[in-house]
Amino acid sequence: MKSILYLLILILSITTQTKSCTIISVKNASTSLIGSNYDLSKAHIKEFGDMYSWTSPAKNNKYGAIYLSFKPSLYSATSGLNEKGLYYDWASLNESSTKPYDKNKPTYFGFLPYKIMEECSTTEEAIEIVKKYNWGIESQGGHMMIADCNGNSAVFEWLKGELVILKGDKNQIITNTALAYCEKNYNKCWRLSKAHKMLDGISVSEESLQKTLKSVAQKDDIETLVSRIIDLKKREITMYYQRNFDVPVVIRLDDELKKGLHYECIPSLFNENNTNCSSEHKMEFYYDEDWKEIPTSKKAIYVRKITSDPNSTELIVKDYFFKSKKIQYEAKYENYDAIILNRQNGIVVWYYENGKKSRESEFLNNKPNGKSTFWNEAGEIKNESVYDNCVLISEVDHSK
Repeated sequence: MKSILYLLILILSITTQTKSCTIISVKNASTSLIGSNYDLSKAHIKEFGDMYSWTSPAKNNKYGAIYLSFKPSLYSATSGLNEKGLYYDWASLNESSTKPYDKNKPTYFGFLPYKIMEECSTTEEAIEIVKKYNWGIESQGGHMMIADCNGNSAVFEWLKGELVILKGDKNQIITNTALAYCEKNYNKCWRLSKAHKMLDGISVSEESLQKTLKSVAQKDDIETLVSRIIDLKKREITMYYQRNFDVPVVIRLDDELKKGLHYECIPSLFNENNTNCSSEHKMEFYYDEDWKEIPTSKKAIYVRKITSDPNSTELIVKDYFFKSKKIQYEAKYENYDAIILNRQNGIVVWYYENGKKSRESEFLNNKPNGKSTFWNEAGEIKNESVYDNCVLISEVDHSK
């Protein structure tokens, strides 16, 4: 329960400081493009650092995808693009956003956009996923856009406890004002109004989209940190950093997926010596003494590292004591949602800082199932027990 509370605080702190994002979907018969400006407060940048992308390859018949997020990212990636050309993105809302709860629907305890990226190839499929579930632990506020390579898009808004789905006919744009309240009166947000005026009635192109993003970029207390143009058919991302639209970096999803699970600090793509990047190419997450996730290593007591298992489709999680670099925990997980929910399966091992095991247990769906052994710091067995689906079958207490 404590870890879930920390998760909610982390996600809410991220979304409340992401004040002025602009996300655009434009399309014609042959092209489907996304444009996005990620505008962050200077307080947010100071607290959380810069932005990161990370790539998750296909596994277990699930689609591979690339995500954009803040550090740390695992619990609420801001946007994602999968290998089928399906894209999602978030923007915060000035209006209150509360997701409804329907007792007749199952609750999805995880980050629902991960499920969408792994299982869906079209906007219509994503709509069915969103409509099917109550949202569980994730409390990402604001509204979400989904778009596919066929040119279909939709915006999801949770207003006054109701889900509103707005399908796009041509250009669809979200900023920080609820579209359901606009009724085509885009003057409530100057960025929304200006983007529509620039794009309505002109041909769809990366050039026109770039001009629009440049015209609505921010540079004062809230500044545009990262801008992107995404070709959903080509699965190609053109990225710009700190409003410099003269220096693009192109990322091709198909090439990134071939590299396996990896992490990139966005500034390092433009300048490899950027001091904001402390853990590029690594899936590392830092924790304090209460296992609360923190954005940097400055006050870290533990560090978590995530890698792909070369012999299976599972993810390997290893936790370390930060100062001594000694291992503290190791386990394998099915996917990122399993890590978020700590849904343990198979053999899980905990260690003392002296390197000796403190516990080794077998789990099935996060329940003890099989043998569990506990040791003291000297390496002597304290207790051995056997469970069958969380039911204790036998136990030997060696401490007596």
